[in-house]
Amino acid sequence: MSATATATLEAPVPTRAGMFRPAERKKTRLRMAIDGVSGSGKTFSALRFAFAFGQRVAVLNSESGAIEKYQGLAPDGIPWEFDVGYMPDFAPTSYTAAILQAGKDGYGVLVIDSLSHAWAGVGGALEIKDKKSGSGGGNSFTAWKDVTPMHNRMVEAILHSPCHIITTMRSKQGYVLETNSQGKQVPRKVGMEPIQRAGMEYEFDVYCSIDIDHVLTVTKTRIPEITDQVIVKPSAAFMGPVIDWLNTGSKVDASFFAVTQADLDRYASRVAAEDRKEQAAQPRKSAMELMEEQAAAEKAAAEAAASKANGSGSTSVVETNPTATVTNGNSNSNGDLATADQVKRIGELVVLLGCGEKINAALARRKIGSVRSLAHDDAQAIIDRLEIDAAKLPAAERDAKAVEAAKAAVNQEMPTCGPATAEQVEACKKALAEFAQIDPTGYAATMQKIVAWLSQNGKGKLADLDATQAAQLYDSIRSKSLPTFILHSLEHYKPKN
Repeated sequence: MSATATATLEAPVPTRAGMFRPAERKKTRLRMAIDGVSGSGKTFSALRFAFAFGQRVAVLNSESGAIEKYQGLAPDGIPWEFDVGYMPDFAPTSYTAAILQAGKDGYGVLVIDSLSHAWAGVGGALEIKDKKSGSGGGNSFTAWKDVTPMHNRMVEAILHSPCHIITTMRSKQGYVLETNSQGKQVPRKVGMEPIQRAGMEYEFDVYCSIDIDHVLTVTKTRIPEITDQVIVKPSAAFMGPVIDWLNTGSKVDASFFAVTQADLDRYASRVAAEDRKEQAAQPRKSAMELMEEQAAAEKAAAEAAASKANGSGSTSVVETNPTATVTNGNSNSNGDLATADQVKRIGELVVLLGCGEKINAALARRKIGSVRSLAHDDAQAIIDRLEIDAAKLPAAERDAKAVEAAKAAVNQEMPTCGPATAEQVEACKKALAEFAQIDPTGYAATMQKIVAWLSQNGKGKLADLDATQAAQLYDSIRSKSLPTFILHSLEHYKPKN
């Protein structure tokens, strides 16, 4: 091959003018979030991290005034002297205004404690959406069309603030039963997903979760030095590599930062202009192509509507697709039914709030007999509404009720939702087979308990279980808590006459 030919092959492929440029590492401001349950130490940790910067600290407080009791502490040798601002309401627009004001006032670090109220607090995004859609079940889509821009603007205020920002978020609380040193089963508070818009963690450079034992886990970060770190009661020293990372690179242009509503408007206009420029650069489709696309979309929508209509008369949606709730606790294979996590959370909130009659009425209006048969979006809407009510409970009352619920759940009757399906039984058998390979001794002992329980309750085989028992049995096997399930669920279950 000639030199000329080689040079031709190695020549760079031309691109649209101005589309690419050399990457440049710039200094940045911290965008950090910490979620955790009540009492985990998320507020205390946020303050420790904030004072590691050695700059003026402001706290945007939507919790009680307890944070001011931390004033003057010096756990890392630096006295905590900070200013605090309280929210007039929890609307995203109020958060946006407060974040901009902190930047305008020249604070170096802003702690937002907590950001959950902007979502599920009184006057927050969910409540605004409910008011706009109306108590009679108005147009939810139109309501979100108004609320989403408010929330997006709050996020932009966080991302473009000249302050380092550390936010806390409440976690949805759950309880698990564990064996203590005396061999007794006791409930322990655990955190679930944060109370905020889904996907909010993607907006932060550092995202941490802290549990009731004050163990902080870095669940997501762009900083290699702290990736996957797990620390008990983290000190200000944790921030050393974080601050080094933030200070690496060239200086950020001042036009990036926003301290007024006009600044956010200019940023939004710039983004919109870039989007229009990008769209203009795309190849134009012919009228025929657009018509074909529209026809295909209408056909797909008609087929989806017909499919949904054909299945709407069924009262056993879960049973026709058991893998939606049995084989995957976090998602549905059909993308339509409530997940196992949603079903579990609704149950916890019903016990916490004592609103069983309200949920039964909601199910009756939808002509279904089980929470497991809810559509995914309906289940999430119910959870969001109940989370707002739960957030209004005093923390001490909420925790006490949750502990009582966890203890009572051991002896309460297990609900039924029809017989277990063949697919559920097969899933349980497969999980038991895997259990036998991992722990043969434990498997043998467990099977004896299952057989004994089946016999005592007039059941001869796994197929005699109802759908809820089968789903819980499967989940217990997969989570390696089968002995606890047998001891505290099956042995205390009293079949209805």
